[in-house]
Order: sequence, then C-alpha cells, then structure tokens
Amino acid sequence: MNVIMLSTKDYAGSGIKICEAVKEVSDINIKLIVSSRNQYGYDYDYLLTRYNQRRLQNEINRADIVHFKGDELPVPVWNDLKIDKKKIIVSVGGSGFRRGINTMSVAKAWHPIKSYVINSDCRVALTPDLNYPEFDATYIPQPVRCEVAPFLWKFKKKINIVHAPSARHKKGTDKYIIPAIEKLKQKYNFDFTLIENVSNKDCIDMKKGATLFIDQISDTGFYGISSLEVMQYGIPVIAHISEQAMKQSNHLINGDCAVINSPKSIEGLYDVIENLLKQDESEWNNLAFKTKDYCERLHSYKSVGEMWVDIYKKVKLQPVKDKITDKYLLDELLIGSLVDAEFTDTFRYYKKGEIVEMEYSTAVSLMNKHILKIINFKNEVMNVNVKFKKSHYKTNYLGEVGTVTEMEQSTADALSAKGLVSIVSDYPEQDKTEILDTIDEPPVLEPSTDPELIDVESGKTEVKQEKKEIETKELKTKVETKNKRQSNNRRRGRPARK
Repeated sequence: MNVIMLSTKDYAGSGIKICEAVKEVSDINIKLIVSSRNQYGYDYDYLLTRYNQRRLQNEINRADIVHFKGDELPVPVWNDLKIDKKKIIVSVGGSGFRRGINTMSVAKAWHPIKSYVINSDCRVALTPDLNYPEFDATYIPQPVRCEVAPFLWKFKKKINIVHAPSARHKKGTDKYIIPAIEKLKQKYNFDFTLIENVSNKDCIDMKKGATLFIDQISDTGFYGISSLEVMQYGIPVIAHISEQAMKQSNHLINGDCAVINSPKSIEGLYDVIENLLKQDESEWNNLAFKTKDYCERLHSYKSVGEMWVDIYKKVKLQPVKDKITDKYLLDELLIGSLVDAEFTDTFRYYKKGEIVEMEYSTAVSLMNKHILKIINFKNEVMNVNVKFKKSHYKTNYLGEVGTVTEMEQSTADALSAKGLVSIVSDYPEQDKTEILDTIDEPPVLEPSTDPELIDVESGKTEVKQEKKEIETKELKTKVETKNKRQSNNRRRGRPARK
C-alpha cells in the first residue's frame, strides 16, 4: 500500500512521527511531503520545490491514499499538485481547527467542520478536544518513540520545574503559569527554567533535567507533543485537561491518565504544584514510573502505529467517495452561515484587530483581499430590519429613503455606523407592515456633497449637467484666448497661427 502524507510545515513534527510509527509496525510505503521547512527542524521525506514537482506528482498518482495532515482543508489541488480520484484522510491537531473558544490564538477555526467532512473519506483527531461529534472522526494519540527512551527522571531535593512554550499566549504562560510560580517562590525553594527560542533538539536536551514539567494551562484543554517529549523519560507533567477532551477520547483518556490535571486558574495551578512540592521521594518515584508506563501504553510507536495501520487498511477497502473537485464550490455550502472575523488591517469603519460577526460569503470576499481572517463559525444568519435614512446604492442592498429592508446584522451595523440606515427591529419574524406603521414619513433628501451618498438616480443628472457646464466654460475660455492672440498678431503684422 502506498500512502502520501501532505502537510504545509508539519507543525509539532507529528506527521513525520506518524510515518515512522507506521513503517515500524507494517510494510506500508508512507512518505511525507511538506511545502515549507519547519522552524524547529523536524524531518520530512520531500520538500516540494519547482524542481521536483513532477516527481512528487507521480508519487501522488501512484498513491492508494492521500493523507492531509494539518488543519487545512483537503483540496483537489495542493500547491499545484493534483489529487484526482483518491481516497482522502484528513487529520487535525491544532488551533486552525479548534472552535468554540473565545481565545483567538487557541481557536481560529479556519474552515467549518462540514467542509472537512464532505471532501474526505476518513477523519482523525490527533487530540481528543478536537474530536467533535459532527466531525465524525476517530481519536488517535500523538506518537513518540518512548520504547527506546531511557528512564532519566531523578529525585532532587531542590525541585526543577520546567516550562517550554512555543507561543506564550497559547500555553497560558503569562496568564497562569508565571504568576503561580512567582507566588510559590515566595514560600518554597525550587528552580524554575523557562525554555524559549531554541531548536527542538536543544529544547528536549534541556527538558531532560526537569523534575516536573508544565505544558499548557489554556483553553486547549489537553496536553501536547511537548509533554510527550518529557513523559517518555518518566518526567511528570502538569496540564489542563478538559471534560470535553475526556468525553471525546474514545475512552482512551480516563482515570489512569498520568498527566496531572490542573484547573485553568492561577490559584488552581498553585495548589497542584504546592501538593507536589510537599511529596516525599517515594511518592515522586511512583509518579515518575506511572508517567513512563502511561506514555508507553498510549503513545508508543507500536501502539499508535498499529492504530494508523488499521485506519489505512479500512480506508483502502472503501469505495472512493465523490468529492467537490472545485475548491471554490465549497464556499457555496456555507452560504447562510455566520462567522466571527478579525480584521487584519484597518478597513473603512473597522479597526485592525476588531472582531465582527458577519455572513460567510462576505467574510470570504474580504479574506480574498487579505483584510480579515475567520476565527469562528456559527450556524445561521441573524437578520434585522432597517430603515434607510439616505438613498444608498454602494452596497448589495438598494434602498430608497424611508424604505424598510431586511439584511444581515453586521451589514446593518456597518451602514448604521455611516449614518445610512437606522435599525428598526432585531426580530426578522416581525411583520414589516407593523414596522412601517410605526416609522415617520420619509424625510426630504437634502443635496449631498459626499459622492458616496449622492442619490444615483438624481445625482447622475446633476453630475452630467455640472460636467457639461465646466466643459462649456473651458471651451469658451480657449476660444477667447485664441481670438485675443490672433488680434494681437494682426496688429503687429504677423501671420495668424493655424
């Protein structure tokens, strides 16, 4: 069986680890293609360039399964490589897929779940918090080669607590971890090591000296690969594990989980660490051995590799699912969906960083202009009724003064901010005739000097008339100048210019 895995950067290096795990337990020929190098130096089989594009296209053509690893949509054309009539697996594992959380850096939700479902034959969540029921997926743990990793944990009288955030705002570093550590420092004597801006290899070497490792105390609600990199050596880990993650883990995460669960608060993390600092050497030893055993049972190459082999074999036996071959048609599935979008640049009446709820098609149009990014998807559009204060033809909504129109909330808010409409009802089900009975007579439209607010029907005539008057005046001036010049030349006896 031939499997091609596609990933933009193979964030966290989970893609290459899955490939290695599968190769160790089977004869499946699986290869990883990335379009960009990872900043932490993770390995890959092929880096896509213009020089090897034809060769990699042949690899895809020979593949039985194409595996999209990452939070991007499974698309028919990936970086100019065509994926035609292939069985598709998509595995998600990061903030680009996470949703339902207000923290933008943790939950960006690049695309709605149904777009992943419709264009794939099988779906896998690499962390259980992403295994949403509507995703119709299987949770498979992240792999680490812990079978060959030695037990390195050693008890120290002066505990060394280590934290290695790839991004502080995602890990709760400044919000929970450092405040809790600073508070504990006032009462207890221990070391705290913060690892940042180093290669993955150097980071792992530094983490080997930890007595206790703190992963992420955040809305993510689960531990990441950084935890596995220390758990394989028996080093205990603290992280915040949500109830949702436990429910969506296919019963793999339960009461025997060795990761120490911390509440998502400074006080909660303080209490957890304080209890550990009070433990004696034997209790620490038991916790370390439990951590190593848990890692080998759930995250070893053998355990995870066998899970992936089962997935690949099942998908290969399935018939190829009909998929949308034009990626732009995926947008049509989402018309009528609401999104929360963050503006990446100042735009009209919106400021950079402002979050606005809008209809999906509007958001896509602005995304194509690199003006905003979608951070959350919702289910349905909420409309409002508006009364036009001024005639306006610069949007998709044509409105005469005083008329009442139903439109999407964000569009209404935008036009209201410009003084073009007033929102007269937040209830789309209300009878418009009732609203019309309550509004005043249409005001008389005053002439406007703002070209965006000029009534097109009456303004066109005014603009044409004004333009004609200017042209007539300019022509008259030219004729007068020419006549005057010719008169002067005749007086001086010069020949007239033609």
